[in-house]
Amino acid sequence: MPPSSWAWPFRYALYGDGRDHFAAHGPVPEAHGYASLDQTNLALAVAGITFVILASALIASLSEQKRAEEALREAQADLAMSAG
Repeated sequence: MPPSSWAWPFRYALYGDGRDHFAAHGPVPEAHGYASLDQTNLALAVAGITFVILASALIASLSEQKRAEEALREAQADLAMSAG
């Protein structure tokens, strides 16, 4: 058995298989049944917000691409008129 001076915050147990085991001393808080549901709802909300952000970025990117293509066509038309 280890000296109590360094093993104070731990419970020490020697199990039948010969391995030493330490466990935290004191009460362990119980998990609530609704905690996993709350975490699931949070994960779904974060995923939903992420998809909205990604969809908004996709729409903005497509819009910018169309604007850039239109500006390129106008510049090419202006260049063709000034050269001709």
